[in-house]
Amino acid sequence: MRTCRSRARTSEFDPERTFDEVAVKPAVGLPSGRTRGRTMNDGGKSENLHEGGCLCGAVRFRTVGAPIKVTVCHCPLCQRVSGSAFTVELIFREKAVAFKGASPSTYTHRSPDHGRLLHYSFCPTCGTRLGVVLDRFPALQFIYSGAYDDPSWVKPDSHIFTRSAAAWTLLPDDVDCFSAHMMDEQGNPQEPLARKV
Repeated sequence: MRTCRSRARTSEFDPERTFDEVAVKPAVGLPSGRTRGRTMNDGGKSENLHEGGCLCGAVRFRTVGAPIKVTVCHCPLCQRVSGSAFTVELIFREKAVAFKGASPSTYTHRSPDHGRLLHYSFCPTCGTRLGVVLDRFPALQFIYSGAYDDPSWVKPDSHIFTRSAAAWTLLPDDVDCFSAHMMDEQGNPQEPLARKV
């Protein structure tokens, strides 16, 4: 049985402020060898500092601070690229993500749904998917939860594209669920689905 909680929008997430930023640095592994984010400095420690990397260890990353959102995406594209029923994506400002080791490779895909580019980052050696940068939101870096060394701290706050969720998926009561994106093409927030009783 699929359920979703319906509630007033009280989240700190502000799509206009967050997603309409202009990137000051290009994304990881984009064409022309450009890179995104900072280089890791192993010196300082910080609260909400989490590390991860690929299966073989060639690419490592660190995120600092809390993610802007933690979204579970059930869209057919995420199902295809993950080889699973959904992806769990932590959304950070690019300055909160640092990479070290091998430079991630990138596969760029044009969405047939909206025509914009998605830049998927992965290890050039073992192929582990690390994240994605969207042309629509170039100042943000999405990191896949499974790439963290210890993802037990990750708590999703929204599910998107539930209309294409696997039939066996149980959606939790304590998160916002959206039939498609959480915002429309003009950047207007969408209302979460009403809870199914």
